[in-house]
Amino acid sequence: MKYFFVLSMFLVTSSAFAIDVTPPEPEDQSAPVIVPLKMNELAPFDGVELSAESVATIITNFHLKDEELKLNIDKALADASAQSTFKLNELQSQLDLNKHVSDARIKSLDDQNKALNIELKKAIDDQSNVPLLLGLGFAGGVVVSVLLTLALTHSL
Repeated sequence: MKYFFVLSMFLVTSSAFAIDVTPPEPEDQSAPVIVPLKMNELAPFDGVELSAESVATIITNFHLKDEELKLNIDKALADASAQSTFKLNELQSQLDLNKHVSDARIKSLDDQNKALNIELKKAIDDQSNVPLLLGLGFAGGVVVSVLLTLALTHSL
């Protein structure tokens, strides 16, 4: 009898653990579900009970966070756009200034080049004919030598 009692206890205990429990199907969680509870009504969970006004405030704040985030993003984009436009305008102004300075330098160097070319042309035109001068110098040297020779020979 003792064995029968132990065996029956074992079978009863074992069968209690063998019950199949199926988990509940997950509900559609795309939209928040609010279930109002009445006074002295039991809830299947532990938690904090909120008034309808508190729930409305929480939901409103949740939806406002999305709009606040969009506004912050739009503000940041507008600020970045304004800064990049300012930087672009500043760089364009520097480019224009550098271009005008470079154009002025190029014009000044061109004018200086033209002036130097004109002076060079004048110097070349003013330069005497070198072969003519050499010939005259040689002829003058011969004449002076002949005259000096004659003068020396007549004086003796």
